[in-house]
Amino acid sequence: HIKKLLLVRKGQRYLSKGNYNLCRIEYLSAMFPDALFIVPVRHPVTHVYSLVREHRLFNEYSEQDGRVPICLSAAGHYEFGPQRVPINLSGEGGLRITHAWERGDEFRGYAIQWAVVYGFVAWLMNNQLEIAKRILVVRYEDFCDNRHQNEDQEK
Repeated sequence: HIKKLLLVRKGQRYLSKGNYNLCRIEYLSAMFPDALFIVPVRHPVTHVYSLVREHRLFNEYSEQDGRVPICLSAAGHYEFGPQRVPINLSGEGGLRITHAWERGDEFRGYAIQWAVVYGFVAWLMNNQLEIAKRILVVRYEDFCDNRHQNEDQEK
């Protein structure tokens, strides 16, 4: 599919932003041996708050329009809303996330998920050295900070 998109659009690069793609780095790396992976890591507190807010919004949207969960499922997006499923990279981590959510502790569940997901990236960086060479981990906040762009414009 990606190769078809590049061909049709006469593109050289494909950029995909998706939390689930972190789980697929090994597979994508094998499929695309020249691919580079940019992994923005957001501060866990602000990231968890954002995830909780999005989940609440998608629950509200779903209450207002029953098609929302159907569309999310059709898109393979299960991170938010009533059909939410944790990103599960380890059996124990997935259980801990699910148990927190079942207790109504959205923040703890998403915090555990943050730790599991970025723990997996750290594991890749330490144990899959060929893949690690192709992963660039950057601070999310640096992407959002335009201070450096403004400094360059003033020069």
